[in-house]
Amino acid sequence: MLKPNKIKIYNASAGAGKTYTLVKEFLSLLFLKPETDAFKKLLAITFTNKAANEMKVRIVEKLQELTDLPDEDSEMKTMMKETGLSPDAIRLKSRNILTSILHNYGLFAVSTIDKFNLRLMRAFSQDLGISVNFDVEMDTRQMLSESVDLLFSELQDEKLLSDIMTDIALENLSNDQRWDISDDMIQQSNDLLQDKFLEPLQQLQKLSLEEFNAFRNMVNRKYFAAKLNIDKAAKDVLDYTKNQGLSIEDFKYKNSGSVLKYFLDIEDGKYLLFGPRAEKLFESGAYLSNKSADIDALTSVIADAYAVIQENLRDYNFWSKIKKKINPITLLNEVDKRLNKVKEENNILLIGDFNKIISDNIKDQPTPFIYEKIGNRYHHYFIDEFQDTSDLQWQNLLPLVLNALSDDMTVMIVGDPKQSIYRFRGGNPNLMIGLADMEDTDERIEVESLPTNWRSYHEVINFNNALYEFIGGGLNHPGFKALYESAGQEENHKKGGYVQLRFEPKPQKGSGESHLENCMYRLLEDIQKAEENGFAWEEMAILVRTNSQGQLIAEFLSEKGYQIISNESLLLQNSDHVQLLLAFIQFLTKPTNSEYRINLILRLYQNHILNVEDKTEFIANHIGLNENDFIQVLKKRDVDLEFLKLPFQSFYDQVSAAVRAFRLQENANAYVSFFMDEILKFQYQPDPTPQAFLVFWEQKAHKLSIVIPEGQKAIQLLTLHKSKGLQFPVVFLPYITWEPKSSGIWIPVEDEKVKQIYIEDLNDMEQMPAEVQERIIEEEIQAELDALNMLYVATTRAVEQLYMVADVPGKSDLPVASYLFHFAGRQEGFEDNCISFGSPERVSTLKERNNQNQMVVPFVSSDWTQKVKISEEHAMLWDDSRAEALEYGRKMHSVLEKINHISETDDVLDQFELQGFITAEEKTQLSVELKKLFEHQDLSALFNAEEFYNERDFVAPDGNLFRPDRLVKLNEDWILMDYKTGEPKKKYEKQVNDYAQFLTDLGMPVKRKLLIFLDQKETVVEVD
Repeated sequence: MLKPNKIKIYNASAGAGKTYTLVKEFLSLLFLKPETDAFKKLLAITFTNKAANEMKVRIVEKLQELTDLPDEDSEMKTMMKETGLSPDAIRLKSRNILTSILHNYGLFAVSTIDKFNLRLMRAFSQDLGISVNFDVEMDTRQMLSESVDLLFSELQDEKLLSDIMTDIALENLSNDQRWDISDDMIQQSNDLLQDKFLEPLQQLQKLSLEEFNAFRNMVNRKYFAAKLNIDKAAKDVLDYTKNQGLSIEDFKYKNSGSVLKYFLDIEDGKYLLFGPRAEKLFESGAYLSNKSADIDALTSVIADAYAVIQENLRDYNFWSKIKKKINPITLLNEVDKRLNKVKEENNILLIGDFNKIISDNIKDQPTPFIYEKIGNRYHHYFIDEFQDTSDLQWQNLLPLVLNALSDDMTVMIVGDPKQSIYRFRGGNPNLMIGLADMEDTDERIEVESLPTNWRSYHEVINFNNALYEFIGGGLNHPGFKALYESAGQEENHKKGGYVQLRFEPKPQKGSGESHLENCMYRLLEDIQKAEENGFAWEEMAILVRTNSQGQLIAEFLSEKGYQIISNESLLLQNSDHVQLLLAFIQFLTKPTNSEYRINLILRLYQNHILNVEDKTEFIANHIGLNENDFIQVLKKRDVDLEFLKLPFQSFYDQVSAAVRAFRLQENANAYVSFFMDEILKFQYQPDPTPQAFLVFWEQKAHKLSIVIPEGQKAIQLLTLHKSKGLQFPVVFLPYITWEPKSSGIWIPVEDEKVKQIYIEDLNDMEQMPAEVQERIIEEEIQAELDALNMLYVATTRAVEQLYMVADVPGKSDLPVASYLFHFAGRQEGFEDNCISFGSPERVSTLKERNNQNQMVVPFVSSDWTQKVKISEEHAMLWDDSRAEALEYGRKMHSVLEKINHISETDDVLDQFELQGFITAEEKTQLSVELKKLFEHQDLSALFNAEEFYNERDFVAPDGNLFRPDRLVKLNEDWILMDYKTGEPKKKYEKQVNDYAQFLTDLGMPVKRKLLIFLDQKETVVEVD
């Protein structure tokens, strides 16, 4: 049970019932409140839409379940114990709370942190200094692409910028890289403009392009100075040995580690210290094998050169790593400036801007103003998946948490640092580790571990317990060591299960064998084994580290006759029907283009829509026809594109007509349906043309996929990151080759302006300054935890059976494969690089599945022009003055729908004008009339109220929806407002009276009812 003034931290390992615990605590709080709408005071935050939706569904389902649950049910007894209420009271409260939630679903505050931030920014847009009606853009890369294009377009007016970019392009060419640096600029900017880099970037953003360029020039000078000294030292040795008539054949170990080979390597650009052999030879002075020479002179030359190399190698390594990142960082501010310009011109905020804007507005305030109101609204806070929280997100949430601790409120935090696999997005597992470690020193913090794994069978649980206890014993970091050593979970009632761990040796070089292919054959054997033991395809999941691995495995298994559902297979661009429609859209942009015509014909032929005996002959005979004749030829072969001759068709209408012309609607096809959804959404873009859509498609095609229902008869194949939070009866890990992958770090530099700089290359650590070495070691420790966390997430997805294939580790292999191999080697029964636990026979019962395995998602397309008729009613509209008044009232009504407070009036009118809904003259007229309206004694306060609903749907007792224009709460009283045009009528009064009665029945008693007539003579009528 949650306690006031306390932070309750639940450490929830995989399968421990995290969501169940969240729902239980959430409902316990609701049941102990006298109000049925107490849920409005609870705020639950998680980090994915899937998790937020799951939590909402689980809460609603549990309330529904409790309304009819018998007294003796275990769930009822649990809730009685938590709340102290009787079964009848719990059933009654469940029913009332559920009704209240469904009638006020918009106030059911279970959401992602991004959605919560968006609500904050919408509510406090003016205080935060942003536009009221901004749009949110999810695709940062697309915005950066536009920003880079804008930057290139301005080069003719920016000489310094043009010179720098020319230098960078020439430098790339000299290094055998692409001269076009735009893609690199987009990628590097996308990587650097993240929350986790906010603090160092804020320092860099203060610098001018001139200051950045000066630093860039300094880096190049120091880099080339060190390189020149090393090259010269190596050349001195090589020139000396050449003059003495010495060759590589005269040196011990020749090309396999001789001293001369070391200097030859430097000549080839390999800047390192002596290897073990060369070091030993250098110390002994015995360089030569069978030729006499002046050893003392040779030793002197080598010693002098090596001293120079040692002296310069550290500088070379240091500045070369900075040099790799200095170009994108030099241009980062310029890209960011254009990005801000693009966002401002389009009234857009990136989703990544939310945390930064909120942070900027609260960091210097003892009591952040935006949280004062939030703190009064919410009294209980639930934070899920806390291990994925970034430093900036936590800094923004911390004021809410501290306010809750000071005001008899409750805070519940749930997470598991072992499942933190999103550090590349800023997630910091150390936040939860540190917070939990404060339990002994801060009485406000209470930590509880959920001990039982309710997901998996015994053998899977015991395997994971033993494995991660073993791994924990090998870790050096105290916090991570304790984390894994204490990872053990208690068993549940499910006996049995099976785990198989085998190791696949890497093939000999030159054998022609592929390591991945060998692993895939092991996977095939494991799938067949699971099939033989009664598991169906839809119960199996294959987890991979990368999409590229997944694609190869999917192709391999498909060739073997298996149905695979993967990210790749679900992409729209891989559908033959979508490819046909894309060919049509290309043809639409330029019907006379021969290439587009050929592509369309081939796609029609491949989809068995165009029936011709010889497609090559058909193309040759008809490709040169004029547009009309070409369409007629296709029409004769039952492909009717005559609709292209019709004027005033939207892009969507044209593609929809093509669907009918190609008879694609006759076959159930989810890909066509989803593709048409994308075109429909694109229709609302500023430039909804076929040409613009093809550009959009080129940028987004790799992300757009269909969504399928569960239970399809196919094996799921997904990445480890996609699998988080999921579970499967049988899990295959066919290619455990992932190793720690370090991200970049910020390192200090000695410069008056640039205090620190970002590097990604962390090799040759011993040749870096001590402070940099410390940061590299810290990053490598975090990277090792990332790799182990991915292994933990992967092995804990399995319910009943787990099959793993890993590398046989070599001397240089890093932790994951080595930990697995050494763990297996300590177990009884480890033979032939394989060990298993439990019995492979199925224990569970196969759930009855739907026999309909094919997805049926038909796209219904019909010609709307054949269905729409001009109305013969409302003859009064032929009266010009009457029509003008009604049109004015309609526009006034639309504007009022969007105005939340009077202060937003100008912004809303500006937006309507930009959208072409009103003219400049109408905008002026509406502004004057709205000002008069808001000055009305009955209305001014109603358009400045803090609690209100605009155009909100409510459910009447008879199940029908009704939508009042505006509902306002003022001094604890509800006031109903409805906008009308024309003369007052009795039916209007009846309508608002009905609305008022419905709202009263829903617990919102209406005290006043106002009818507002808008047709150029604003009249306010109060209804009795």
